[in-house]
Amino acid sequence: MKIGASFDPVTESEICALKKMYREKKLKDLYVGVSGEGVLSLSKREKLLKRALLPYRHLHFSSEGRCDILLDSFFEEEKKVREGSFRKAAYGTQKILFEEGDYLAAVAEARCSKHRAIHSVGVAETAKMLAHHWHLNEDIAYRAGMLHDITKGMSDEDGRKILSVWKPEWLSISPKIWHSYTAVIYLKQEAGLYDHRILNAIEHHTIGDGGSMYDDILYIADKTEPNRGYDSSAELKLACNDLKAAVKMIKKEAEEYRKKENANV
Repeated sequence: MKIGASFDPVTESEICALKKMYREKKLKDLYVGVSGEGVLSLSKREKLLKRALLPYRHLHFSSEGRCDILLDSFFEEEKKVREGSFRKAAYGTQKILFEEGDYLAAVAEARCSKHRAIHSVGVAETAKMLAHHWHLNEDIAYRAGMLHDITKGMSDEDGRKILSVWKPEWLSISPKIWHSYTAVIYLKQEAGLYDHRILNAIEHHTIGDGGSMYDDILYIADKTEPNRGYDSSAELKLACNDLKAAVKMIKKEAEEYRKKENANV
């Protein structure tokens, strides 16, 4: 018997359904294949499915022939994974989802406003450029850029609930900064992301108080990405020579801007 689904991507719930079907039908072997269209290409969905089936010796991947039964009740579950709940993906595939990065744009679009999603792409591309210049991991910088604002749209009430448990000392800071840490909690709990390089960069991206080069790069990229609508060539040029100096320059400009705004109130 061959079972099919879009597997875009394959979820742990789908794997559980396959195991249940195998047991209830008392099959010797169960073959599973990708069927229909998906956000990901067929080859990438098949790669994820193969990895998900790897621990089960009676569940086999198959790319040949039509499917006898289609699993058609897991579309919403797959959608949740595409929108950032990577923990719902099949065991062993979450790391691949992060490494491949195919759903990061979908995560930003689902979790952010249209304007914020466009901003996230600009930050990711700028961070990737700076990481390349400094011979750092471009994928790490890009992922941090795509994910840094995913809780920006969270209400102050929800942010306060999270911080009261995980970071109560931040409750005295402006709510405009809270998303720096609520994003970290979201990525750990919902997405299963624990890469400290990404999480630290996101935590420190609003005020630029991080210590690593990735921290500095994300802070700079957030303030200089092209969709900001102002000329950041001087800051980016400096960043390609001295990251710390660029951070200092941007902080000074931000402080001068705040003073000017307060003076006009």
